[in-house]
Amino acid sequence: MRALQFNIRYDNMADAPRTWDVRRADVIHTIANWKPDLFTIEEALPHQFVDLQDAFEDYDCFGVPRDNGIDEGEATIVFFKKDQFTPLLEGHKWLSSTPDLPSKYPGAGSIREFQWVKLQHNATGQQFLIVATHLDDQSGAARLFGAQEILAFLNNNFLDVFSEELPLILTGDFNTTENDPAYLEMAQTLDDARLLAPIHKDEFGGTWQDNVEDPFVVHADQQVLQLDFFFVKAVSVTRYIVETTPINGAWPSDHFPILIDFSLRPIPKLD
Repeated sequence: MRALQFNIRYDNMADAPRTWDVRRADVIHTIANWKPDLFTIEEALPHQFVDLQDAFEDYDCFGVPRDNGIDEGEATIVFFKKDQFTPLLEGHKWLSSTPDLPSKYPGAGSIREFQWVKLQHNATGQQFLIVATHLDDQSGAARLFGAQEILAFLNNNFLDVFSEELPLILTGDFNTTENDPAYLEMAQTLDDARLLAPIHKDEFGGTWQDNVEDPFVVHADQQVLQLDFFFVKAVSVTRYIVETTPINGAWPSDHFPILIDFSLRPIPKLD
């Protein structure tokens, strides 16, 4: 199976001439070209969410705009092929002290959330959990809190993840590098898919274009940071790719999409 993760960059008029109406077709082409079985999206404003739903009619999806849970703000979304997966459970939480309400952690730059879906693979009957998130870009304390809250949610609701009876894929834009406490918190419990894959393609060594001048344009001295990750449990990863193919000399977003080819490990049999 194949999973793809993509921060598509929210529609910002300050990005002109690379606003969403210009980038939309390139984003859609980039996703469709890899034919993922499931994919996750960050920073989709409501009209971008609708555009993706219209473009990917063969996929079902779950996600809510973060500012009010209805129709305001960016959404983190999980898409999955309708003919391959059956959704069993789904939900979302805000990364704050009031996780059931749209709310922000003190000191965070933005309201943050995570979306989860428990899926059944129709061909095999095997179940697994996919979680997508977008941690804060302004506050290290908020990022660490977010990582801890996601792990605590899993521990309280899906303990079979940690016994490796329920495979897990946790992905998103973590706004964190490998030295950040939020990354280290995740890596203590879960596996970084980059480090598991025998086939590894990462042209620039990162996922976020860090050039100050026009991050959408291809630069000869392309600067990047690794901010986007796949973490897994009870999942075998065979390939990890950072998609760095420009379209007409420009990137579809200020993040590169990443993808993994994977299989779910068999459920351990108890003696």
